[in-house]
Amino acid sequence: MASLAVNGAGVALLPVFIVAEHLQAGRLVPVLPEWSSPEFWLTLYYPPYQKLPPRIATFSDFFEREIPPLVTAIE
Repeated sequence: MASLAVNGAGVALLPVFIVAEHLQAGRLVPVLPEWSSPEFWLTLYYPPYQKLPPRIATFSDFFEREIPPLVTAIE
């Protein structure tokens, strides 16, 4: 969706951490700067396991480690 908006295909409501580079470069501009969407929550869902499979555990660790700093740095 960010690429579509950058290429002039319309307006998009996306998390800031996804479009921050485009905003800083001037490829995208805020349409309603006085308005903000409700805070969003990023949640990782997976089926209940006795023990997480290694792939899911690795991704979960990555998600918990990498995503919050991205969101905080952009706010």
